[in-house]
Amino acid sequence: SGSTGKPKGVMVTYDNLHNFILGINNKISINSQKTVVSLTTVSFDIFGLELWCSLLNGSKLVVASELEQNSPMAFNNLCLKNNVNIIQTTPSRYNLFLNSSSSLEFLNNITEILIGGEAVPISLLRKFQSLSTAKIYNVYGPTETTVNASGYYYEGDERKNIPIGKPLGNLCIYIIQNNSLCGIGVPGELCITGD
Repeated sequence: SGSTGKPKGVMVTYDNLHNFILGINNKISINSQKTVVSLTTVSFDIFGLELWCSLLNGSKLVVASELEQNSPMAFNNLCLKNNVNIIQTTPSRYNLFLNSSSSLEFLNNITEILIGGEAVPISLLRKFQSLSTAKIYNVYGPTETTVNASGYYYEGDERKNIPIGKPLGNLCIYIIQNNSLCGIGVPGELCITGD
């Protein structure tokens, strides 16, 4: 985890990982009929979703090379060659791919788009909606909560900010201020608890 500016190791248990996988399975249809592309280095926690949620559900996992992670044309070709259906990456990487109008054919096969790791600009979601009929999810979670703690299915509403969604299974999210729960719409500290 490097969110504090100082990278550190985070220990998670098999039970934590199992709970995360079950939570994702309840939100997103990852199954043996789908192919997941991995754009993430193995040291980034979201690689856990790409690896475990695909393989434990019988999906095919396609691991992108460094060239395919950074070249819109090479990425497009990889996805087309392998009939990729599910993609997960950060908003900045999506913007890299979407800004290359000659390399967008991969979107024709995509059924689920997961966005995480950074704040999601509404302009990115609207661009996806203009290019694809895929389901779009904002997934959120600090590494310490075992990859993702919440998910939000974006259906094209007119929000200015994209919420982090509801907690995944067996997790709770509280907004706290001065050791008390905040009311709806009141800012505070985000606290996550559970399995």
